[in-house]
Amino acid sequence: MEELKGEVKLLRIYISNTDKFKHNLMYEVLVYTTTPKSFFV
Repeated sequence: MEELKGEVKLLRIYISNTDKFKHNLMYEVLVYTTTPKSFFV
């Protein structure tokens, strides 16, 4: 994991299991876009 530099803020997002983004479940989109690609190989 990369070391954070500079100002850091915690962001809390409330989503339900029915929220979608481009026909994909929102929580899956968030996990896939914020996790390094090497984790899924």
